[in-house]
Amino acid sequence: MSNPDDSVPVRPVPTAGLDLNELDGAFRETYLYEVSNPEAHAAIRAFGKFLMDVTLESRQHSPFDRGIDFTAYSLQAGLADLRHLQHCFVFWSEEDNLDPKVGEDERKRHRELFRLSARIAKRIGKLADDLEKEVGDWKFEIKA
Repeated sequence: MSNPDDSVPVRPVPTAGLDLNELDGAFRETYLYEVSNPEAHAAIRAFGKFLMDVTLESRQHSPFDRGIDFTAYSLQAGLADLRHLQHCFVFWSEEDNLDPKVGEDERKRHRELFRLSARIAKRIGKLADDLEKEVGDWKFEIKA
């Protein structure tokens, strides 16, 4: 299961055309991108899909009296994922890992990607802030 050429990434690259059902697993792409071995990547993705399927099949009825509570609860889960992504994009915008061995054109392009990542982090942060204002301190009514 080792990569014969460790200098070439071998993991599947997520694309805009990816089947959205493939993203229904329990693991985020921001986790899976750390796995460079294609067999391990596929196995973890398959296990995540299985785990998600088992979770959905075992879900009981909503613990909430009101449908609006379930919606707010779902939005809070999305908020947590947005904050996770915001953190990832902030991390990816840090310029402390520029390779001094590469040419100036590549360094310039790399800096552009850092700045893009920082802009995306700010946009995600604004979306998360909007969600947090609406549902961050939601008062749920739980079934008795």
